[in-house]
Amino acid sequence: MATEFVRVTVEDVFGDDGFRVRWSVKDHWADVEVYKIAAYDTRDILIPCFRKKGWKCSNELVLAIGEAEEYLTGFVKWDGCTELDMGKPH
Repeated sequence: MATEFVRVTVEDVFGDDGFRVRWSVKDHWADVEVYKIAAYDTRDILIPCFRKKGWKCSNELVLAIGEAEEYLTGFVKWDGCTELDMGKPH
């Protein structure tokens, strides 16, 4: 069984009040996860903070996107099919 190649790219977009975007690029499509940057930890350098999964209060922040609330998820297939979900799929 062949293993599918996956390349993961993470980038921050839209400046200070922006988003962190994580692309997992595969042979036939790319998965995307977007996280809203909620604040910055400024102790040493500007480190983006994100809302914690299931957050109830605006100060529930985390540094790792693996612990963060997803703002948008979805995929883009190379044939043009796209599905993006912001918690209310169509």
